Amino acid sequence: MYKIILYNNGKKVKTFRSYNLYSNAIKKYRYLLKANKVFFPKEYLWDGSKTDYELVLVAPPQNKAKEYVRNELGGVIKLIPKGDFAIKQVEKYAVEDSFKNKVDGKKYDFKTLIKKILSNSNLTYTLIVINNKLVIERFEDEVMDVFVLKNKEIANNLFYTIMAFNDANGLTNFIYFNEPTLDMRLRVYESLEERYGISRFYMQKLTTH
Repeated sequence: MYKIILYNNGKKVKTFRSYNLYSNAIKKYRYLLKANKVFFPKEYLWDGSKTDYELVLVAPPQNKAKEYVRNELGGVIKLIPKGDFAIKQVEKYAVEDSFKNKVDGKKYDFKTLIKKILSNSNLTYTLIVINNKLVIERFEDEVMDVFVLKNKEIANNLFYTIMAFNDANGLTNFIYFNEPTLDMRLRVYESLEERYGISRFYMQKLTTH
């Protein structure tokens, strides 16, 4: 049985599918790699550990195994299977990140954020990075959203990913603050506490772990 498995730092995350024939397995494996296009890749887990996702095609142990791969720096790494199987293929793989909206309690990925929150061209959106949060404010309808990321680096990454998306699509109804002034932060704290009961203490936390 041939299996396509997603690993993170050597630990199995999920099995995509199993096949009886290698020809079918390698065809699906190559398709998954070709289709692997994400907007906002997951770089950290919620405990703060760095991710290292790999897509692996494994085979029964009697098969000839792939013994070595090269890392990003060109160095050669010996593959040591952690189980009773042979590794046939291994490649880096990107996973789309998700993040929670503190206001509505729902999880979003980048596509959902664009579609559900940022798609109204008649509104003016203000994006404000405060610690590990991205605050999105809509002045016309007086609505705010607070997206909670793992740390400030990831919050800034989301901020700049939205900015790049908007630039690529000619969207000009956005205002950006990734280093807000003290007065702006105090105004945001006050508005969030008054409208949604989100405390200043919560907003001042730096990470999720």
